[in-house]
Parts: sequence; C-alpha cells; structure tokens
Amino acid sequence: MHASEQEREDVQAARRAWSEAQPGMDLEKLVFIDETWTSTSMTRRYGRSPRGQRCIASARTAIGKPPPLWLACATSN
Repeated sequence: MHASEQEREDVQAARRAWSEAQPGMDLEKLVFIDETWTSTSMTRRYGRSPRGQRCIASARTAIGKPPPLWLACATSN
C-alpha cells in the first residue's frame, strides 16, 4: 500500500527530480529529521507472561487527558 498522492503527476515529477538530484548532493550537508509521538492512551491493555504465571503491570491512564509527547530529532555529520 502507498499514499494515493504518489499517483499524482506533480508528485511523480517531484520524486523524479529528487531521485535525479541525489547523486550530486553533498552528503556532508545533509541533515536527517525524524518526528514521532506517544501518548498514555496507546498503552497496551494486554500482556504476556510465562505459562501459569500472572502478567502484572501498571500504566498511567488517559483520565484527565494528558497531552501526547512529541519528539523531533535531527542528526547530521
């Protein structure tokens, strides 16, 4: 599966231009950025434990709706 936007002609042209420009890029100038997030509402409701042993764990609940934690990172050479 892929994003339907990839089927648009303008997006395909931009992707081709990006691919063609890559060999000439100065790798020392590249900066990689990644974004992620998490929230206590994503806590698993089920767990695993060895056969015959009870799975015991704890986690904060989303009561009071704590804000999600956003994290953006960048790395370069």
